[in-house]
Amino acid sequence: MRKPASIQKGDTIAVVAPSFGIVEEEHAILAQAIKNLEKKGYHVDVLENVFKSDGLGISTSPESCAQELMEAYVNPQYQAIISASGGELMCETLSHMDFVQLKNASPKWFCGFSDNTNMTFTLNTLCDVMSIYGPHILDFALMNKCTREALGMMQGTCHHTSDYPYYSLDDFAKKPKVITAYHHGKKVDYVQMKGVLFGGCLDVLANLVGTRFDQVKEKDEHHVIWFLEACDLNPLGIRRALWQLKEAGWFKHISGLMLGRPLSSMGVTMLGVDEYNAVLDIFQDLDIPILFDCDFGHIGPTMPIISGANAKVTYEERLKIEYYYK
Repeated sequence: MRKPASIQKGDTIAVVAPSFGIVEEEHAILAQAIKNLEKKGYHVDVLENVFKSDGLGISTSPESCAQELMEAYVNPQYQAIISASGGELMCETLSHMDFVQLKNASPKWFCGFSDNTNMTFTLNTLCDVMSIYGPHILDFALMNKCTREALGMMQGTCHHTSDYPYYSLDDFAKKPKVITAYHHGKKVDYVQMKGVLFGGCLDVLANLVGTRFDQVKEKDEHHVIWFLEACDLNPLGIRRALWQLKEAGWFKHISGLMLGRPLSSMGVTMLGVDEYNAVLDIFQDLDIPILFDCDFGHIGPTMPIISGANAKVTYEERLKIEYYYK
């Protein structure tokens, strides 16, 4: 797995819209995000699809979205790419992309999450390139722990990250949260796992199974830490999606599993299935540690993750990820 070159002061970051763009009401937030990145010494080039909304379930036509993303990736003028937003139909953008050309290009950081799993994950599996499952451009309007660490990953200065003790990043209304660890089907107080980090939004990953963009089994990694989070899936949908990935052979070499807080399923039970037994029952035959309600995904606060990197994940009251790459 190739690590993109670290960005330097004076480099240019491209903002693209391979899924949703940015609506007029968000332009002030975008301006603040750009200002914050410029204060750090970077130029920001917002590409034209970011301001479009003429597509069906996407910023503009999938062909145009793919062309913009491809051009930003292969253009040496840009040293990193941050997605404008998540969305719904970036899978259609994939149909018009040339992953052979992307694989032959000089690797560069791509940062985004949710629907951008279509890019962060395929960069790993099709192009052997690391990516950042992390904030979109509007998130950089606040330079908090999440965005500082994501920028540090692109700069090559952030080699480890940890979870957050509270739901709120502010000093106000601090509500404690809990990460739950399981091993051998029982709750435990300590977990350690090592391997290559693969994952993203489960809604998107289940959609990729069996398509020409599914080359997970070809990676044949012997130690994979899967990090998964769900957006629209209810508990039954989570269970079906995990069953699908397992039957497709995606978990053949799994060494551990981290699950983010599921947006539509947290605290929900359907026909006796909740966010926990939806997972535990599917993986009951595998001797792996499982962490629930981790800090990534659609329910903040969320930590950025270097997808495709070798890492050690430790949980003992707090969750910590340490990266090992040259």
